[in-house]
Amino acid sequence: MDPLEILERVRELARGEGPLQRRVCEVLDFLAQGLGFDSAVFYCKDKEGRCFEAAQSSHGWELIKNSAPFALGEGIVGVCGLEGKVVFLDKSSSLDTIDPHWRNDFPAYVTVLAVPTGRPGSLQEGVLVLLHGTSKVVSQEQIRLISLAGGELAGLIAMEQLREQLRLRLQEMDALNEVGKAVGGTLDLDPLMELALETTVRVVGARAGVLRLLDEESQLYRVTSVVGGGIRRKEEFKTGPASDCPVIKTIRPHRMSISEGAGVCSGEGLSIEVKTCACVPLVERGKILGVMSLYDRLSSLGAEVESFSDQDLSLLETMGGFIAGALSRAMHHRHIEQLVLEKESMLRELSILYASGSAMMKATELERLLRVILVALTLGDGLGFNRAMLFLVNESEGVVEGRVGVGPASADEAGRVWGEVSRSDWNLPQWLEWALSQDAKLTETTVIQKVAASIRVPLDDTDCVLVRALRARGAFCLDPRENPRGIELLSPLEIGTQCAMAPVVARGEALGVILVDNIYSRRPIGERDLRFLGAFASLAGLAIQNAMFFESLRKAHQELQAMQQRLIQSEKLAALGEFAATMAHEIRNPLVSIGGYARLLQKRHKDDYSRIIYQEVERLEGILGRVLDFSKVSPGQRVETDISSLLEECYRSVRVQVEESKLKVRKEFTGGLPPVQCDRDQLKQVFLNLMQNAIDAMGGKGTLSLKTYLASEEEGIWVVAELSDTGGGIPSDVLPNIFNPFFTTKNRGTGLGLAIVRRILEMHGARIEVDNRPGEGTTFKVKLPPSF
Repeated sequence: MDPLEILERVRELARGEGPLQRRVCEVLDFLAQGLGFDSAVFYCKDKEGRCFEAAQSSHGWELIKNSAPFALGEGIVGVCGLEGKVVFLDKSSSLDTIDPHWRNDFPAYVTVLAVPTGRPGSLQEGVLVLLHGTSKVVSQEQIRLISLAGGELAGLIAMEQLREQLRLRLQEMDALNEVGKAVGGTLDLDPLMELALETTVRVVGARAGVLRLLDEESQLYRVTSVVGGGIRRKEEFKTGPASDCPVIKTIRPHRMSISEGAGVCSGEGLSIEVKTCACVPLVERGKILGVMSLYDRLSSLGAEVESFSDQDLSLLETMGGFIAGALSRAMHHRHIEQLVLEKESMLRELSILYASGSAMMKATELERLLRVILVALTLGDGLGFNRAMLFLVNESEGVVEGRVGVGPASADEAGRVWGEVSRSDWNLPQWLEWALSQDAKLTETTVIQKVAASIRVPLDDTDCVLVRALRARGAFCLDPRENPRGIELLSPLEIGTQCAMAPVVARGEALGVILVDNIYSRRPIGERDLRFLGAFASLAGLAIQNAMFFESLRKAHQELQAMQQRLIQSEKLAALGEFAATMAHEIRNPLVSIGGYARLLQKRHKDDYSRIIYQEVERLEGILGRVLDFSKVSPGQRVETDISSLLEECYRSVRVQVEESKLKVRKEFTGGLPPVQCDRDQLKQVFLNLMQNAIDAMGGKGTLSLKTYLASEEEGIWVVAELSDTGGGIPSDVLPNIFNPFFTTKNRGTGLGLAIVRRILEMHGARIEVDNRPGEGTTFKVKLPPSF
């Protein structure tokens, strides 16, 4: 065939339709047959430019599938490709100029012709080799034709390679664009991680993927997202050169197959078996934010697993840059959100502390203050705990005792109460103002209040959790299931799995303990809750200490006022007593004479004038006797006396008068009362005076009540005798003066009765209290100390 026709046919075949490999095979087959050779093979330089590999043959892939590559400068193909010269070998020739190693090339053929496809004398992109089983002569014209045909093939392959590179670049751009859109559409870190990994796995065509991000606290890369398979165990690895991950060591992409050995990025932790792996670092400003690992790149048919290529690693590295930037922005956004939330939380806590502190400082009474503390602890707008208890130190008795407790008794009650509070439009300051406006004395009888009031622990019981809490440095959590000593005191309550305690301390002095829990909401008590509770407890401690100081000052002021009044009263009484005694002695002598003559006149004449003189003298003598009694009250003779018996004895003295006045009598005497040390006559004078006043106050209608009992108060234990009437009470303007000497509202009274009563009781170490009920009646309580 004419050379031009051969060359034209080669061009026609090369530029025909169909896959590149088939067209190259057709050209090689045509050349081999047209030039009389058995076979033709085309070699191309590999991507790294280190050797020539068989690309196609005239007999297709079967001829070259086991063909070894030729390194540059080695063998027939290597020399031809490196030096750009034609190499012809006839193995039947005995010429010594033939390199003996070349005889091992293409052992099935005798004649080998290697023709460069590019410019002679330079490194070639391809080499065309023609093979024949017997010795064959090749002309220069054939060599030129073969060179032209090889050039046509080289150009065809180069063009196809350019097209493939362009296609891959476009594919990469599409992939990068898709990844960029995916990761650029959100600043929410968790969805971003899932979306970035899913998109990368799909675009690259991998079977599975794992994303690990750096945990700043532990400095470990932890699994955050998984696609295409489950995780049996979450492999973690360290940062820096000591890391088990080659990607972290080198800060470069890495690929491996399962045959190369195991590692943290080899997929051992996956629930599926993998063969290949490609890992890329997610680097932003020199810092590795994470590592993305892809497993088993699937072929285009979707069944076979291919190794990840350098091009895949390059694409992954570019994608990693996009993803790292997006992750960095999302992390920064999350950090800003966390800072905002933290600042908002701090502002809320400060607002709660300010509102609570303001209300606490207004509460000068301890009981009212405790109510404010409980409201702030349990209100949703406050600290928001489900239940709270407060224990205070009682130094005088050496115990820490429960004072108050608040909280629902059941989940149903909790839901009802919280619902009512949530429907209210009141805020925390308004609820605290409401707490301040309530009665100071807590009167709740809830289960938690009863349990709190029943707890008393000696301060020297250092194993008890309440005493240990007093000495704690701050708030802490404990698990009641671990049965710490003292937790059994709360057994009447349902105990959950977590509660918190905080010492109430002011100026270095432990005043008490706050105990809280979230038994119904099950909200965990975290470190931030503990810090907030500790700050609140410190504020409450200052308020409690101030309330205690105020209470001490109030009591001291009251005692000082009482002492001052007693001193003034004593001075007045002393002066009055001295004056009364002097006047009584001065008046008594002439009064005795007048009385004697008045009696004589009455006996002799028995007229109205003498009778009036006699009666008035007797009245004056009675007044004079009472004045002298008032000025000469003495301790008397003290004996042990049963107060109920003495009160009954006094009643018998006035019973006739009571019956004549048609008054009702009600007696409630407690048996077994301890005796009291007293002067019976003086105490009898006290009771008779009070009974007479009650009879006078009721006129002819009402009820006289007599009662005895034992009372326990802060000041101690008292034996109490109560005398009550239903005479309408004492006018409010009169009440402050009823114990003043010579003050009376009666037309014929001296005003010394109640003054003498109080003086007698004071000398007995006793006291008298008045419960005045305007419009109803009056109760006088005589309190005497028992003799034991």
